[in-house]
Amino acid sequence: MHKLIKEPQKQVVSVLADFANFIRKQNVVGLAVGIILGSSAKAVVDALVTDIFNPLIGLLMGGIDLSEQAFCLSRVGEVCQNKLAWGHFVTVLIQFVIVAAVVYVVIEKTMRFFMNEDKKK
Repeated sequence: MHKLIKEPQKQVVSVLADFANFIRKQNVVGLAVGIILGSSAKAVVDALVTDIFNPLIGLLMGGIDLSEQAFCLSRVGEVCQNKLAWGHFVTVLIQFVIVAAVVYVVIEKTMRFFMNEDKKK
């Protein structure tokens, strides 16, 4: 083969080998799995808050739909033109607290497990 053709082929193979090493060393596959599981967990938390917590909170508050609660800041006739959607904010805040609690518990358990493993060695 001609020398000019061999050199670019070697460079391409080298770049691909470097890329494969990068994926292995940086645990890109594990990161991708974590992102996929995280997005699935978000859907579960959203459903939990929307379908279970909000109706219970609404029941305690006299049967209101929490996610639809808002203060009207300006009206044109009977139509509210500008809302302060505090109910949606409370819903998102509840979701955040649940996710933060789950992450805390998972990290805490994981750290304790690894710390106990280190003490055993």
